Amino acid sequence: MNLAKPKEYLLKLCLSIKLYFKLMRMNFLAGLQYKGWPLMVLQVLIVVISDPIGLIFMFSRFGNIGSWTVERLLLIYAMAVTSFGLAETFCRGFDYFPWMMIRSGDFDRVLLRPCSIIVQVAGSYFHIHRISRVFGGSCAIALCLWKQQVQLTPINIVTIALALAGGFFAYSGVFIATSGIAFLPYKLLIGYTYLRMQVIS
Repeated sequence: MNLAKPKEYLLKLCLSIKLYFKLMRMNFLAGLQYKGWPLMVLQVLIVVISDPIGLIFMFSRFGNIGSWTVERLLLIYAMAVTSFGLAETFCRGFDYFPWMMIRSGDFDRVLLRPCSIIVQVAGSYFHIHRISRVFGGSCAIALCLWKQQVQLTPINIVTIALALAGGFFAYSGVFIATSGIAFLPYKLLIGYTYLRMQVIS
């Protein structure tokens, strides 16, 4: 019996992951139906590239700050952009959860389905142009590592991967936290109604 439970949990996890990627694929194909999606991708890519221009000009004018070079700061920026892009790509549904599911009433249908609520919410929305952040940030990371002559040893690769994963979970946690706040006004309204009924009675 004890051996059956881990297998059952593993099976549910595999089914949830499969469902999540099906939802993402549907949203991705739906995004391709818009004829202007290449311009949206290009727009976000231009924003990612143009953001650190001021930093580059400042360092070219005043020089390095101690051991901090422009390449090091751009590496931090690129890793933050890539992590945020990954969070937007895979967990964007939580950011749109309050007004796309709570206000429209679609969350009731999510609760009735025999699937993970987190998977359904996370895969409910997808911005195809958010991939530009991941692509632009990844290219910037590669460029900064090349400029600093960093060797891609296994330790360095694992460090970069863990840093990106940590940023991804941090930004995803912010999206989930903001989604949870959406329930706060509802709970306050219930509490206010209950107290009012107690006073009246």
